[in-house]
Amino acid sequence: MITSRINEVVNDIDSSLQYKINLSSEVSHLSPVIDLRTASVKTISNRVDNASGSEKRFGKRYQILKMYPIYKFTITGNNDGSGGADILAVTNQNVTGQTSGAESEVLRVIDNDVYVKIKNSLQFTVGENLFFSTQSESGGDYENLTITISSSGIFEQVPNFVVGATVNAINPSIRSEKYENKISSKVISWDSKTKLLTLENDKQPINNDFTSEITLGSDYARESQTSDQIADIFRVGDLIDFDGSSFETSKFAEVSKMSFSQGVDYVAENGSINTSSASKYVTKEIFINNPASSINTYLTVNVRDIENIKVFYKIKPAASQQNFDDINWEYFNGTGAPDQLNEIATAENSISGQFEKQSSYQELRYSEEELTEFSSFAIKIVMKTDDPSYVPKIQDLRAVASFWYATLYKSWGSRWIC
Repeated sequence: MITSRINEVVNDIDSSLQYKINLSSEVSHLSPVIDLRTASVKTISNRVDNASGSEKRFGKRYQILKMYPIYKFTITGNNDGSGGADILAVTNQNVTGQTSGAESEVLRVIDNDVYVKIKNSLQFTVGENLFFSTQSESGGDYENLTITISSSGIFEQVPNFVVGATVNAINPSIRSEKYENKISSKVISWDSKTKLLTLENDKQPINNDFTSEITLGSDYARESQTSDQIADIFRVGDLIDFDGSSFETSKFAEVSKMSFSQGVDYVAENGSINTSSASKYVTKEIFINNPASSINTYLTVNVRDIENIKVFYKIKPAASQQNFDDINWEYFNGTGAPDQLNEIATAENSISGQFEKQSSYQELRYSEEELTEFSSFAIKIVMKTDDPSYVPKIQDLRAVASFWYATLYKSWGSRWIC
């Protein structure tokens, strides 16, 4: 595969020329020989990519962390009736709701108030019986007691992250210590409702791995000595300090999910202008005499994979004074895919810069109905590929906008190759 310097950047390809040659022989004393001194390469220039927003060319990406939810409730039934004090719950055990099925870890206990971290997607309910993994077992303090959540209610406890502040991962072995300057980031935003924390992270991940979770014995397990810890990004399982946190609340902010945003310079294709894909075709604004409420688009294409073509539309509502260029693009069928589900490329398609068969082309239909009545529309086709040597080809585009019996037909017969 040969690419230009431009395509090396847009497709994150490290080398410009690669040979892949498989040699085989059925005769043990004879082997194939290739003289690369006489090899020749035919080059073409196709500026095409498969942009996702994670490429280096799109600049900085923010780390997005989701936290496990924390709740507080009061327990009742924890007195054995002997006249003594209530038997308090203890930390470092799990508690399960017998009705809801909610599973959680006991983080803190203040008198009969219990603070728990939900580890599944279920929620405790007021009045339900509880099973404590240590105290409710045979021989435990609660073996013969029925522990329930009191009617006083269940209250969510939300940690506080200050925008602009630096947060650090907490050493799980010694929770009074933090991995300062090792696993740390600047807070960009904190959504207390969704428990999403957005961070600006300048650390290179261990093994250049952006997805692995912390597991015992893995390269990502946190060192018990903070001085031995290698710099890393935050990962699922990390404990994070927050404004006002203490040793007692050091387990309140634990990462349950982790991802990275798209690059700050990336503009998705459903944006209005200056979207980031390198290869696209956009029609002009097409005006119609009678308002329409549906669009049918037909493409004649030659592609190796139907996913390499995404089709969008935008409409201007009738009597609207909005600037057409400011209207966002919409995906056909929600994803830009054709109407027919699981459509596959023609088996005999042969995409080449020099040779192709007409029988390799196939027609795809994209449609949207019951739209807001519109007086003008446009179509955008985004062409993608992971290999710039094999590009999608579009031979014909036909678009029909209709409403009841009023129909407009437009056809473009030109061929567009990236």
